[in-house]
Amino acid sequence: MEIFGSRYATVGHRSSCRAAVAVAAFVLLTAAILCPPIPTGNNIIPSTEHRLYGTIVDYNCLRGYYVDPNTASQYNSLSIECLEDKSWNFTGIPDCART
Repeated sequence: MEIFGSRYATVGHRSSCRAAVAVAAFVLLTAAILCPPIPTGNNIIPSTEHRLYGTIVDYNCLRGYYVDPNTASQYNSLSIECLEDKSWNFTGIPDCART
């Protein structure tokens, strides 16, 4: 019984080590992929300041402002994502106007 128990403890430890190494490698890889500063528009704020690969940034207008309907149709989304090639996937950031 002791041998059986030791075997499982060893296998579990090896699995934990492999998982820890995989997580550490992922963290190092994503830390190396950093997008440029988050683009901003007038009266609009990003949801985060993080710029690591895979980060999704949502935008919201300041209180009392709304997305300018004259420019809203130019944009597909009010979110952008940091891509593996160190760029943001966006065509532009809309401006917000007073309500």
